[in-house]
Amino acid sequence: MNETTARPGVALAGAALLAGLAGGIIGALLAQPQATPGPAPGAVVVATPAATAPAAVHASFADVAARALPAVVHVSLLEPAADLPMPFDPETGEPEPRPRLTEGSGFVIDPDGGIVTSRHLLRGNTRALVRFGDRRELLARVVGADATTDIALLQVEARGLPALRFGDAARLRVGDWVCAVGHPLRFEDTFTVGVLSSRGRKLFDRSFDAYLQTDAAINPGNSGGPLLDLAGDVVGVVAAVSNKGQGLAFAVPSGIAAEVVAALRRDGRVTRGYLGAQLRDVEPDLAALLQVPEARGAVIVDVATDGPAAAAGLRPYDVVTAVDGAAAPGADAVVAAIAARAPGAAVKLDVMRDGRATSATATLGERRASQQRPRPPAAPASPLGLEVEAGTGGGRPGVIVRRVLRPGPGLEQVEAGDVVLELNRVNVPDVEAWEKALARLAPGQPVFLYVHRPREGRKSLVKLRVEPGPREGER
Repeated sequence: MNETTARPGVALAGAALLAGLAGGIIGALLAQPQATPGPAPGAVVVATPAATAPAAVHASFADVAARALPAVVHVSLLEPAADLPMPFDPETGEPEPRPRLTEGSGFVIDPDGGIVTSRHLLRGNTRALVRFGDRRELLARVVGADATTDIALLQVEARGLPALRFGDAARLRVGDWVCAVGHPLRFEDTFTVGVLSSRGRKLFDRSFDAYLQTDAAINPGNSGGPLLDLAGDVVGVVAAVSNKGQGLAFAVPSGIAAEVVAALRRDGRVTRGYLGAQLRDVEPDLAALLQVPEARGAVIVDVATDGPAAAAGLRPYDVVTAVDGAAAPGADAVVAAIAARAPGAAVKLDVMRDGRATSATATLGERRASQQRPRPPAAPASPLGLEVEAGTGGGRPGVIVRRVLRPGPGLEQVEAGDVVLELNRVNVPDVEAWEKALARLAPGQPVFLYVHRPREGRKSLVKLRVEPGPREGER
């Protein structure tokens, strides 16, 4: 089950601007081939481990800029007029049939014309115009695109292009220098510097995303451009910026990007395995509730009807600890392991169920591309802070949240209409059962609620903590 959400205040970093294409379209590329022997035609260049070792701090980033700028390109295309609201002619009052120019960035990834950019810039088009640093323009065809990671691969007819290579984002530490190159807000060939602020950020698809976060200056128009380490290797592909705060920008890690580009070059598309289970990390309080010896693994929160997990006999509260023998420390590790396998593959899952070790074999389906939509407030529930009434959710009786009575940890996730089905794995089919369950709780105790959100058709497992001190109605 793919939980698809979008964090408020985060926008894709592409730019769509009203403009026409200025003259001068196609010409010969002036960039000189590199002196050292290049890779085989069509090969995606990936840095060797030695090349990605942490670099010494430079007194200047000029060497990185000199290497990167010739390989970074401007990507643009005219969007079809029918797909966009058009400005009105002030005299006739009729829409003017003027298309809009979408602009962003990209970078050459092999000398024979392979170019990486952002899928959202293309808007379904099969051609794009690419402008190089020497002002020459070439028409590029779309080799393939991946909606899940928002990465696309273009191809131009050229040879001997200056190219960048993928480095290893996993070797970066939070606080390491990174550099971004692109064409923000039509300021072409812009080089900015910052640090790796964090990793593993969830923006659009919470079951799959693992974005790098940086404070390097990134703005609309940077989409598809590279994020570089001090060796000048690509450690990320710029994807999104925050429109509510400065110093918050995000990039697809190079490990994921390199795999996507290889698949697009080979097949024109990316396929991923699908288990059909919603997961969350196991932390110490949850480990105690689930009777597992340590806070590791991924607990199954919900199982898709007729999905691979359901067919394998998996159920809510099972804890997946390994996939095909490889330990899975958390939900992200399980999702990554499943996604890396082909649809139709059989995988063995080590599982803890009610404190006992067992296993299951699932035949994977194909993971569908996520559809981005505004992020709803996460899922919800809590004793002493919710007003509830009897109801049903997901075909089971429970208590419906009428309103949130006060602020508190976890309660910011609650919204009216959510249905609480269980409290600490005990069914609460009506208000009486809910109140009895609350009466057994101690101040400060962690509580896990199994919640159904009808308007989204999904279930969630939410942690809250009983407010210290007297409960409501006590003196």
